[in-house]
Amino acid sequence: MNLALSLENLGKRETSTVTGSTVKRLFGASNATGNSPLRKGVQVCNHSPAYALRLKLVAKNATLPTVSASDFDYLVLPGSTVLIPAGEGIDVCALNSSGASGTAAYSALEVF
Repeated sequence: MNLALSLENLGKRETSTVTGSTVKRLFGASNATGNSPLRKGVQVCNHSPAYALRLKLVAKNATLPTVSASDFDYLVLPGSTVLIPAGEGIDVCALNSSGASGTAAYSALEVF
């Protein structure tokens, strides 16, 4: 998919890790300010050399979804980056492909 967004500004940046056993909400509850108003998208970079990131979109503040090898919206291969058109009303949730407690480092950036 080719995504053409006219980016005008950068928002919050998050750098952390995600396991293969617990779904994590990017810019979630641990971030007191949550999603930035008026954002156009989220760029996610997978820094793991071993595990893919499985990303799933949900409504803002919805219950964390089930993410699995057969149930995800975006796959970010090791060393790759994806730009997701997700406004402030959409949360991006992540799980790595290890299926266990192995960790994958990532960085996420809100774009406007």
